[in-house]
Amino acid sequence: MTTEHEYDYDPSNTARVEDPWSTAFLSQRDLSLQVPINYVTAPGVSLTAACFAHNQYEDRAASLCLSNLLAAGFRRLVIDLYWDAGRAVWSLCPAQLPFVPAEDDMQTSATLVSSTSTNSFQSATLSNGAPDRSAPLSLLVPTQSAGSSPLQARQASTTSTIVRNISTEDTNLSSVSSSSIAGNLTSGTTTSSTVIPLPTSVTPNGQMLIEVGPYNCTRTVGLPLLTGILRDYFDDTDTTLQATIHYLVFNIHAAVSQSSPLEPAEAPVADALPNSDSLLGTFLNANLSAWLYTPESLQQGRADINSTWYTGLRSTRPDSVYYSTAMRQANVATSSDGWPGTGYLVFGRYLRALAGFGRVDPQMAEYNFTGDSRILFPPGYIQDLRGTTFGATGQLTSGCVFDPDASTVSAVNSSWALSSNIRVPELGSGSYNTTIASVSNLTSCGLSLLLNQTLLNSTAGENITFYKSIAYSSIWSWATGEPRNITNNEDSEGRDRCALMYVNETGRWRVTRCSERHRAACRVNNQPYVWRVSSDEASYSSSGNSCPDGSSFAVPRTALESTYLLDAARQTAEDRNATIWVNFNALDEAGCWVSGINSTCPYVNDEEADRTRVVVVPTVAAVIVFVLAALTVFVKCAANRRNSRRGRRRKGDDGWDYEGVPS
Repeated sequence: MTTEHEYDYDPSNTARVEDPWSTAFLSQRDLSLQVPINYVTAPGVSLTAACFAHNQYEDRAASLCLSNLLAAGFRRLVIDLYWDAGRAVWSLCPAQLPFVPAEDDMQTSATLVSSTSTNSFQSATLSNGAPDRSAPLSLLVPTQSAGSSPLQARQASTTSTIVRNISTEDTNLSSVSSSSIAGNLTSGTTTSSTVIPLPTSVTPNGQMLIEVGPYNCTRTVGLPLLTGILRDYFDDTDTTLQATIHYLVFNIHAAVSQSSPLEPAEAPVADALPNSDSLLGTFLNANLSAWLYTPESLQQGRADINSTWYTGLRSTRPDSVYYSTAMRQANVATSSDGWPGTGYLVFGRYLRALAGFGRVDPQMAEYNFTGDSRILFPPGYIQDLRGTTFGATGQLTSGCVFDPDASTVSAVNSSWALSSNIRVPELGSGSYNTTIASVSNLTSCGLSLLLNQTLLNSTAGENITFYKSIAYSSIWSWATGEPRNITNNEDSEGRDRCALMYVNETGRWRVTRCSERHRAACRVNNQPYVWRVSSDEASYSSSGNSCPDGSSFAVPRTALESTYLLDAARQTAEDRNATIWVNFNALDEAGCWVSGINSTCPYVNDEEADRTRVVVVPTVAAVIVFVLAALTVFVKCAANRRNSRRGRRRKGDDGWDYEGVPS
């Protein structure tokens, strides 16, 4: 089920997240490590809108577009996938393409092969003509008799046409005419055939694009491309500074017919539906199993929380206030609705993605969803589309999850909530540094955004800056331009190393001097949506003593938690310019934001660590050689038991050694 094609994660330089946005994304991820993933907002995007707006389905452009979206911070990908029954493949192209056996084996001549119900083959080989990139590729399409199904299995008793290729190394195309094909084909059945020319062109990198109605597609723009880039991306970002959870949502369609590309697709006959080897879950399991968290794993976790989610470090255990728990025999804790957090999945299980079904067209209703149930989550399981409306300034007028009169998780219920109805203003040059109000307000209301529109008529491969502005606007914690760059060359409490919430700036945070005196954010009884603000002002380091009884100095971990804190602050604010401390600082290491007054940075600077490993060889050479010889055997044995996929090293009970210092 793997592919011979190599697809690399290779974004443009402008797609990569730069400071201070990278630090903002990282600090948000770290804050939410213990929050179940269904309550953590994440920006999403439709690949059809962002990558295929012009109906061009070509490998190189699709690879760049997908790479750019991943690099820009989009963590939910909604993928329209089409079942091409004639080729028996999952494709990103909405139209069926001509079946070509051994498509990877490209040759320099175009050969047409006519097959009959007895599987005998008669061929007509076309001689190479002068190079003509605009020459049509003519195909024989069976003429259907009355009452017959438009789609047949490959073994059906009809005349089918196989076009055998154009070299990716030699871009010269044979000039093919319908008359030459008709004249050279020997009839093998009584079924009549109609010649339908399919125009082709060659991309600059030598790939053949086949035009089917409004669609221009390569034969290889499909699942292998998608999983290949994801696999390379997961490998490339497989560090504790970059790894996080992604969501793959597949909308399932039947590809439209070559002969009627503007008509609705027909439902494939039963024999033409994916078999067990062609199921989507089978392919994903073969190519992404090392990174997938599956329905089977979720059920195992819910059946015994103590031996799954609650193993390992305390800092990776999901907060049970977000889900219900029960005890069964032998004191086994269970949950009927819980989900693990990013900490458990990424740092406990080294996983990176969940996959699930989105919309399923009626034509694919007979697809074998049961066969995929171990790998993919059912439709609607990892997303809950909500209706929203906006005012002229981007403020939500309906659909906001935040409710000032409700403060329990069950009453608020933002689980997997997202919306694709966002107001995107006209974006101009350089506007990617500007927060888009509708996206920011949507996130503050507890909903993830799903971008389902093309920005300025450009794909994310053509101009990623517009799409980055959407991803950046989903940051719910820091104000624009924060956290600003700070250095270690500052002294003690006077340092600009602490986070302050500004009530008049939609609750966003700014870096300020830790010695300043402000009131403090206090969480009541560890409830995520119940907050109070201290009545007394204090410096950051003294704020832990200023919270009232039954509450503790804290920092919001999600967008919705932050909105409830902002509401509490506004209710007690004496003026519109009020500010309050949140328990978030970079006192231990510049740029490394942690929760807790005395917390240390969980990131280790490898260069500084290396400088501490200086050994005075002349005085201890003999001892070192002996010790190293003994350790070599031990390390080799231990290495076999290490997880080879990551460069992570544990650092006690409260964090990890990271590969480098966060910027």
